[in-house]
Amino acid sequence: MSTPSLLPQAVVMSRNFVAMGPATRISKRCPWTPEEERLLVEAVTKETPGCIDWHRVASALPPNRNNKDARKRWVCMRDRATSSSGAWTDEEDERLRHAIAKNGPQWMQVAKEVRTRNSEQCSKRWHDVLDPTICRSPWTPEEDERLLNLVRAVGRHWSRIAHEHFGRRTGLSLKNRSVE
Repeated sequence: MSTPSLLPQAVVMSRNFVAMGPATRISKRCPWTPEEERLLVEAVTKETPGCIDWHRVASALPPNRNNKDARKRWVCMRDRATSSSGAWTDEEDERLRHAIAKNGPQWMQVAKEVRTRNSEQCSKRWHDVLDPTICRSPWTPEEDERLLNLVRAVGRHWSRIAHEHFGRRTGLSLKNRSVE
């Protein structure tokens, strides 16, 4: 394996990283090609579901891909295939409410029950929109003034400001209010 010309002092540490001195690592990772994804799918489908040997899967891929790369890409591809993007439907909101009532904030389990969204999407939707404890009352002039002063003092750290100074208002509602 040759050292990249842009990094003449580099020492190749592994298939995926180049070192520049004692503590510096520069990632050489590149986007997955459709051919690499095809090989990944082919290799994973030969494995026993729930018992995937990622080292064996990686051996079916080009040398620049290791077992961790394969596992991470597979999870990404699976999530992309099973989760929606864009606006939530009323049916998804109802499934989310039901899953939260049943499981609490166990987001992986909640996402399995919602079926069309991943755990991160479910958590965000609940905390920003559906949680019944969110404060939706009209803003007072005092709250507006406090928000302006806090943004001047600490910047646009909406979640932090909401958590530390506004109780049950969400970071999203603060951000939306600040631009009105």
